Amino acid sequence: MGTDYSPVDIVFPQGSVFYAYLEPLGADLTKSSKLGMKRFKSFGDSTDYYSVVSGIGILQHSYTLDVVDVPSIIWTVTCAGAIVCISYVAVDAK
Repeated sequence: MGTDYSPVDIVFPQGSVFYAYLEPLGADLTKSSKLGMKRFKSFGDSTDYYSVVSGIGILQHSYTLDVVDVPSIIWTVTCAGAIVCISYVAVDAK
């Protein structure tokens, strides 16, 4: 689909809420925001990631880290063939 990037480290307390907005930049191509990580044996995004948002236009991604072990999670952003604009990243820390 495209190149995966991990733009920031996820370092905040358990029970916090993660927010991100991704917008088109130059072209409105398919982009995705994923929380989790690739597994040793991958069965696709549904088993690798706890939360996935994908599409065109402006994407809003929010996820409450209530069960997931925060130090082991990775935020991955992917865009098909272009640069994606991350307009903001925020955390409602608990």
